[in-house]
Amino acid sequence: MKNYFQDSNNLVDKKSNTLHEEDLDHIDNDIDYSIVKYPCRIAVYDDLLSTPRVIIIEAKETAAYLDEIEIQTYKIIEEQGGSFSFMVIRELVENFIHASFIEPTISIMEKGNKIRFTDQGPGIVDISLAQKVGITSATEPMKKYIRGVGSGLPIVKQYLEQTGGTLYIENNIKRGTVITITAFEAPGFGTVNGRHEVEDNEPKYPVLTSKEIQILELSADLSSVGPTDLNSYLDIPVSTAYRQLKSLEDKGYLLAQKDGDKKRTITQQGIIYLKEVHRKNLNGK
Repeated sequence: MKNYFQDSNNLVDKKSNTLHEEDLDHIDNDIDYSIVKYPCRIAVYDDLLSTPRVIIIEAKETAAYLDEIEIQTYKIIEEQGGSFSFMVIRELVENFIHASFIEPTISIMEKGNKIRFTDQGPGIVDISLAQKVGITSATEPMKKYIRGVGSGLPIVKQYLEQTGGTLYIENNIKRGTVITITAFEAPGFGTVNGRHEVEDNEPKYPVLTSKEIQILELSADLSSVGPTDLNSYLDIPVSTAYRQLKSLEDKGYLLAQKDGDKKRTITQQGIIYLKEVHRKNLNGK
């Protein structure tokens, strides 16, 4: 997706030492990214032995296009029983802009616990560099729709590593990139027919207060929350909000993306608490 370090100085084939003209097109600051030309296909594999259901997001104005893909993908993942953060989905969908939105495809497998993002753009020159903070090939026209500061893949990588998931990046068959993410399997939770089931030896999760559960639910809705969000949405004093966020982080339910960051993102453990433990308690089962 992100064609890192592809500029006029290093768009050289290492074998032939020749410049790829088609790749130069993708770094032109005059490219208009306001309208997408290619539809996005979301393939939902209910069973790998059968043909997937395909949902097509038609090409349109870029901001609306990205929003629809993100919302549809996240909705399907939730319906399938997966537990990826919306933030992860958003970052990887936005990366399609680095491929000029050429043939974007999202494959949802293993009941929403394995997602593959594929494109046929110019690809990534150095995959290891693509995962480092601050390294990006985003041009000014792209920055109208994405942050473009080289934070997308590093954030996803760190989040998945800290929550037990995986991120794997590889080249597509002829050109383009394939990014595959897999979800965390919490200790004590197995999968039966692709869905999470609590085992007999399930771990004892700490009981959260109603306010802490509200904070978790808010973080799931907003992708990330800080003291100001808690004050605005839940009427929690800012001074108390800091302590609440830190407490939930210590319990493993929230995660700061970097040291000193006031905002926290819900972890896989937090999502599982909301989906399994809290729901079980509400149902009295």
